[in-house]
Amino acid sequence: MQRYDTCAAPDPFASSMEAVKSLAARLSAPEAVELDHASMERLIESDGREILRRFFQDHLDLRALREGRDRHRRRSWARTTKCARTVKPDMPGS
Repeated sequence: MQRYDTCAAPDPFASSMEAVKSLAARLSAPEAVELDHASMERLIESDGREILRRFFQDHLDLRALREGRDRHRRRSWARTTKCARTVKPDMPGS
């Protein structure tokens, strides 16, 4: 069974994961202990929104890359099968 290429980049979500690691570092920093509950919620809300935005953008970039490859494959297939799709006239006596 043929394996399909599931991603063109080594890690299409690398940018998103860096943002997750950055938030984790901020939450585990000594300065985070000084934040009150409301400030901590605002930090997680704003950084979390940015992380979700990055994941969505990384997904859209990956989707566009795959759709571009699929479009190219379909065009290539159409060119190679064009001759096979031509209809030959009926032979006399058949």
